[in-house]
Amino acid sequence: MSENKKYPLRYLAQITVEAETPLAVSNGEESLVCDLLVATDANGVPMIPGTSLCGVLRSSLAEARNEKQIIYSPDIQVSPIDELFGWQKPGTEKGEGSRLIISSAHIIDEDGKAVEGLLLKRKSKYLQILEKLPVRQHCKINHRGAADTEAHGKFDNQVLLKGVRFKFEIELVGDEADKPIWNELIDQLKSPAFRIGGGTRKGYGKLKIFELKKKVFDLSNSDDINGYLEKTSSLNSQLEVKIGSDIAEKAVDGNWIKYTLTITPDDFFLFGSGYSDEDVDMTPVYENVVIWKNGKPEISERMILIPASSIKGAISHRTAYHFNRLSKKFADKLKPGEKIEDFVGENNPSIKALFGCAKDSNGEDDKKNDKKSSDIDKGLRGNVIMSDILIKDEKKTKILNHVSIDRFTGGAINGALFDEKVIAQKTRLDLELLVNKKAFETDMLKYGDKEHIQKALECALDDLCKGLLPLGGGVMRGHGCFIGKWEKQ
Repeated sequence: MSENKKYPLRYLAQITVEAETPLAVSNGEESLVCDLLVATDANGVPMIPGTSLCGVLRSSLAEARNEKQIIYSPDIQVSPIDELFGWQKPGTEKGEGSRLIISSAHIIDEDGKAVEGLLLKRKSKYLQILEKLPVRQHCKINHRGAADTEAHGKFDNQVLLKGVRFKFEIELVGDEADKPIWNELIDQLKSPAFRIGGGTRKGYGKLKIFELKKKVFDLSNSDDINGYLEKTSSLNSQLEVKIGSDIAEKAVDGNWIKYTLTITPDDFFLFGSGYSDEDVDMTPVYENVVIWKNGKPEISERMILIPASSIKGAISHRTAYHFNRLSKKFADKLKPGEKIEDFVGENNPSIKALFGCAKDSNGEDDKKNDKKSSDIDKGLRGNVIMSDILIKDEKKTKILNHVSIDRFTGGAINGALFDEKVIAQKTRLDLELLVNKKAFETDMLKYGDKEHIQKALECALDDLCKGLLPLGGGVMRGHGCFIGKWEKQ
C-alpha cells in the first residue's frame, strides 16, 4: 500500500459458510486410489486455503464490476480492485501490496468451533468421518457418444460432503471511502454465481453464509485501538453479530440469466457409480451429506446423487447439434477442407462460448491458418453454472437382467450376462442453470450467428423437458427420460 497514505480503519468480518454442494478444493496431489485429493491442514482435516478464497473473491468482484484487472499507462493507472488486492507492473519494482488479509477457512467441529492449530487429542468421530471422503468418477464422452480414449479421459477426484461448514476471517486496511467496496466484497459470497475450488462448472463449490460477524475498528479512537490490540488471531474470538438481511442470498445480477427446470422421471433412471454390489454388476451412485441439528453435525443416510457434470454433458452435446442445425452445417454437406471434428466437441463455437474449452483445442491446422488466434481459442472458462442434485433415497429400485444375443444364431452369448440396479422413484427434480450473458454476446464465431447460441441452448432444454434428451446411463436401453418444463429469468 502507499506509504504516504494513512488508513485509520480496520474492517473485520468473521464468516461461517456452509457447502450447498460438494466441494473440490484440491491440494494438487494424487494418491494410489485417487487422481486429485482435497486440501488438508497439518492434522489431515479438510480446509480451504486463504489463497483460494482471495483469488476467487478477486475474480468474482472484477466480473461483477465488469473491470479489467489492471491498466498500465505512463502514469500507472490502477483499477479499484487491483488497488485493493495489490498489484505489480511486470518487469519493474512498481506496485503495491494488498490491503486485504484473508485467513484460511477451517472446518467447524461438533462444538461449533473452528479446528485450528495442532490437535493435541484424538480426533472426534465427525473429523474421522471427514478423513474418508467420497471419490467421484468421471469419464469424458466424445461426439459419438462413446467414452473418449484420449489422455485424461478417465479420472476421479475427492470431494467434501455437502453441508460441511467452514469459518474464515477477512480484514481490510482502509478508510471511510472503502466502505462501499467492502460491502461489495462481502456480497460476492452471497451471490448464487459464487463458486470456489475445482469443478465449479461441474456442480461443485456453491457456498451459503451461515453466520456473519462484522466490526469496524477506528484506530484514531483509543478504545478501538485497545480492542483491536486485544483481539487474537483465533477464528474462535468473537465480533459484533450482524444477522437477518446481511446473510440472505442475493438475487442473480444483471450479468446472468437463470434457467429453472422442473422435471420428473418418466420411468427408470441410472447415474452409475462405476461399482458393483452383492446384488448386481451396475449400481446407482449415492452420497451422504452433513445435516446440522441443534448446532451439531450428523451424517445423513445415503442420498441419490445426480451429478451436474452428467447433465451438463448431455446438454452440451445436444446444444452443439442444434447450433450446427441452425447454422446449416451438416455432415454430408461440408465444404472442401472442412472436417466433422471442426464442428463437434470443444471446437463447436456454441460449446466454447457456453461451456468453455481447453487451451489450443482448435488443433494444429487452425493455428497454422490463423496468424492471430482469437482469445476464445486460447482456453476459456465455461459460462454455465450448475449444481449437483441430492435427493432422498426412497429405497425404490429395480433390478434388470440383460443378456447379449448373438446376431447370427439368435442365442445368448456366453459370458455376456449382466444386470443393473436402476432408480424407480419419481421424485421431482429442480435444476438451475446460470448462464453468463457474455456467452451470447461473443463476436469470435468462425461460423454461425451469435443469436444461434442462445437458441441452441434453449432447444436443448426443450428436448430435455420433452423426454427427447435422456440423462444418465443406459439411455439406449430406455432409461433417463424426464418430462417437465423450464423457465427463464
